Amino acid sequence: EVKKIVMENEDLIYENLVSSKAIISSIKETSKAALHVDLHPHNILIDRKKAIILDVDSIRSIHIPTFIGFSLYKLARQILVNNKLDKNFINYFLSFYDSLESSFEKDRLKLEFCLNAGKVEVFRRLNYVINDNINGNQTWNSVLETQINGLKEIDFLLKEIKEFIE
Repeated sequence: EVKKIVMENEDLIYENLVSSKAIISSIKETSKAALHVDLHPHNILIDRKKAIILDVDSIRSIHIPTFIGFSLYKLARQILVNNKLDKNFINYFLSFYDSLESSFEKDRLKLEFCLNAGKVEVFRRLNYVINDNINGNQTWNSVLETQINGLKEIDFLLKEIKEFIE
């Protein structure tokens, strides 16, 4: 099953390998911070008086554009499950980007760069699943298609947002 999925998406995987290699040096020139790279509503427990962040294994030192791009992608996935991509969504998405981006004043980053850096994170995760398979570990096979779809979804987001902005 894994081999079939990888072979069906061979061109997409190769294209993302090439594009990831092209952007990595630019990403490495940006600042890093210890951030939770998988923060979404399912990883936050809220009680009356406190909030607890779950999945603390996802807190790591990460380049800021990768964090911003991956967070934007995760937000878009959460919203678009039950909504359509329209002007309201794009405005909300851009507002969220502005709030994230302004939190990192030192690194004034372009949206497209951040989303592509987020795509590198998705590709890193996909690569991890494939490498684990090669080494006989099938623990993460259930997310293989999710990571492949993530590459497609970020490309779709980039296209739609560019059309909206222009």
